[in-house]
Amino acid sequence: MADTYFFAVLAIAITEMVLSGFWNHSYFTIGIPVFRQRVPLRLNEVPTPDQLALAVTSRWTAPLIFHKFQNGEVGFRERAFGGGFYFHYTPIMHGIIRQDSSEPCVMIVGLLNWFIPAFVILAVGTFGDHGLVFGVFVAAVVGLLYLLQRRRFLKVAAAVSSKTAG
Repeated sequence: MADTYFFAVLAIAITEMVLSGFWNHSYFTIGIPVFRQRVPLRLNEVPTPDQLALAVTSRWTAPLIFHKFQNGEVGFRERAFGGGFYFHYTPIMHGIIRQDSSEPCVMIVGLLNWFIPAFVILAVGTFGDHGLVFGVFVAAVVGLLYLLQRRRFLKVAAAVSSKTAG
């Protein structure tokens, strides 16, 4: 049974990498939101993907890359296999900058990566009697990774609000 779960999690991870790598619009717009930040700006005023990438450059972590979709929304994620001597970690979320339909502002939304809940279920379920202890450990690691990424997403919001982002 554990083999079945392992291969299911592996299939989810591969599917997610493909959809993310090809900038699939649905992947960047449908999911569980775990981060939201409102910026008083219209979508057509958001800096270009290149300006945003430059504004949030970090010497310690893999670069964030941005992609503008046909409808003007901007998806972003961490570059996989970024090269260089960066601190690498498993991203918890990917993001989209979209117009808030109820107000004249954009929302920076972080959507939970599909791999995360699948991995947590597999990891906790696989460890049987030690599942609870391991579950607490996994929750702590996921929480730490979320805080790291949240900080980066707040930088995206700050770059968006600067209008020129660079």
